Amino acid sequence: MKKLQQGFTLIELMIVVAIIGILAAIAIPSYNSYINSANMSKVTSNVDEARRIIKNEASKEKSQAALGMATTNVNYAKVNGQVPSAAVTADWVAHLNNTTNAKAPGGGAAYATAANNTTGVVGITGDLKGNNSITITQPDYLDLPAGVTVTVK
Repeated sequence: MKKLQQGFTLIELMIVVAIIGILAAIAIPSYNSYINSANMSKVTSNVDEARRIIKNEASKEKSQAALGMATTNVNYAKVNGQVPSAAVTADWVAHLNNTTNAKAPGGGAAYATAANNTTGVVGITGDLKGNNSITITQPDYLDLPAGVTVTVK
């Protein structure tokens, strides 16, 4: 009687491991590239959304002022007769984070008073009162171009 073969030979197992290794060597860089491009898209989307919201709020404020309606500007505590721009900037950052519920690629809130190149947080600075403007700073995140800012008046 002939004995039946059971299991796999060492050569067969080594071939399977080599095939899996080759597939992993191809798939992992592609997956990392996909993750990076998705994160860069998220940062770009956060910048565009901030620009859109701030522009809409500025238009709303101007329309209400032209119609003589009360605007939604907050009355800030003045320091030496002027409103500290840090307080106004902080309110814009809070407004954007609460309105959009967007997240930065590194986790956490998408907007802050300064851009963060490591986590992909978008920077918001300035004030729309008078002739002032708000500057939205795109972080130098991964392969995104450095120094990109959008100014909304």
